[in-house]
This record gives sequence, C-alpha cells and structure tokens, in this order.
Amino acid sequence: MQIKIENAATCLFAFICMFSIASAAYSVGVFSLVVIYSKTALGLGLDGPFSTFLAASTALRASAFRSTLSVMIGFLFSLSLSTFLREKGIIRWLESVPTFIISVLALVRFKYIMNLATTLIYS
Repeated sequence: MQIKIENAATCLFAFICMFSIASAAYSVGVFSLVVIYSKTALGLGLDGPFSTFLAASTALRASAFRSTLSVMIGFLFSLSLSTFLREKGIIRWLESVPTFIISVLALVRFKYIMNLATTLIYS
C-alpha cells in the first residue's frame, strides 16, 4: 500500500511541477510582451493605439493572470508533496501535513486579496 501511495504522489508531483513550469513560461511571456509593446506605444505618444492594444489583449492578460495563480497554487502543493516524498515514516507526516495546511491557508489569503480587488477596484 505504501508503494502505491508513493507512486501516486510521485506522479502527482511530476504533473504539478510540469504544469507549473509551463504555466509560468506562458504568463511571463504574455506579460513581458504586453509590457514591452505597451511601453513602446506610450513612449512614442501613441495613446490611442495603446488603449486599443490594451483592450484587445484583455483576454490574454486575464488568462496569463489565471496562469500565474495556477503557478502559485502548484508551487505550494508541490512543496507539500516534495516534503512527503523526501522523508519516510512519521517524519514524512510531521513535515508534509503542516506544509499542506500552510499552503491551504495561503490560498485562503490569496482568495481574500482577489475578492478585495474585485470589490474595490473592478466593481
């Protein structure tokens, strides 16, 4: 039974890490390009085209933001899985469970900040 749990945890860890790295690459790429082209337009005094570009890239920026959130979530849970896989016996649980609990609490705080932004900025 222990081997099956470790195999499942190893596969889940590998998937979360792969997904987080791909998501990070996507969000960094999108935000970098948007910032570069936005600053170029503003630097050239092209306020109208900047506004058009910003409006046209809204969906991409929103997906990159969601991607960034998935990276944060993936990092938190991969940390917990990493501590679980690294140790054996009771130490495994003493390290991984608190890490998991802290990760869940961090996600609750992330959600709180996002709700604040939605209420105070985007409503």
